[in-house]
Amino acid sequence: MARLGAGTRKRADGTLEKRFTIDGKRYSVYGKNAKEISQKEQEIRKKIEAGIYTDNRNITLDGYFDEWLNGKRRSIKGNTIKWYATYYQGHISPCLGNVKLQKIERRQVLSFQKGLSEGELSIRTCNNIMKILKIILKDAVTDEIIMKNPAEGIKALKEVNAKAAETYHRALTEQEQKDFMQEMAGDYYYEFVAFLLCTGMRFGEAAALTWSDIDYKQNVIHVTKTATFNEDNTRTTGTPKSEAGIRDIPLNDTIKAILTKQRKKQSIVISIDKAENRVFVSVYGKMVDNCNVEMDNLKIVL
Repeated sequence: MARLGAGTRKRADGTLEKRFTIDGKRYSVYGKNAKEISQKEQEIRKKIEAGIYTDNRNITLDGYFDEWLNGKRRSIKGNTIKWYATYYQGHISPCLGNVKLQKIERRQVLSFQKGLSEGELSIRTCNNIMKILKIILKDAVTDEIIMKNPAEGIKALKEVNAKAAETYHRALTEQEQKDFMQEMAGDYYYEFVAFLLCTGMRFGEAAALTWSDIDYKQNVIHVTKTATFNEDNTRTTGTPKSEAGIRDIPLNDTIKAILTKQRKKQSIVISIDKAENRVFVSVYGKMVDNCNVEMDNLKIVL
């Protein structure tokens, strides 16, 4: 095992702690490896030098969230960062952001959850917001800013609506699929939707698909990426969430016919970015966006 640097020790949970002193005052940082704790130490030193560092006793939830999110940028995707920031800034910060971390009590968290449930948000959204708060507070315990997570053990809200299978997640019957596609005939996104139905691919996977992913020699479609968002809300491509998402889908004659029609359709899109080599693009030549497709098909349903 490599020798730990001065002031560094390995804790019981396997993480590293480094203690250092600045102007006679002791500070501690925690991380999974030497590189991480070194980065955190340098960040603290820079903040102290700039006069903007807040010690554990005075740091608010907002203050900790900024540090926490900055640390997460090194290990998670931009789309997840955007999701964390949106829910936190829209719901958690207005209620608890100005409260000092060490002053947050369990009853405040319960009151916050109750307030969420009494608003216009869905139960699922309320639970997602609470999930983020719990993660933040759990990491604050790990960073030894607070001794105990005040949200620990608080149960998620129960959904009392009908089962998803009976509502919006119900699969279309074969006849419903035929009726829908018949109504959609002539729509710009017809081939895109037909492709989804025939391959079972997710929307983001099909949107990110390039012509080089279509392997006519092996007669398969190579699924290796998906459409996602950057933190600044711009569209991009990234890897699937799990290794199971990387797979090959067999090409049959029906799918080949759809792709042939799509090739011809692309010739009418003037502003298409040929460098991206995408199989499916919007009417503006950009990556297909689910909002555009849903609005187009909403008109058909109506």
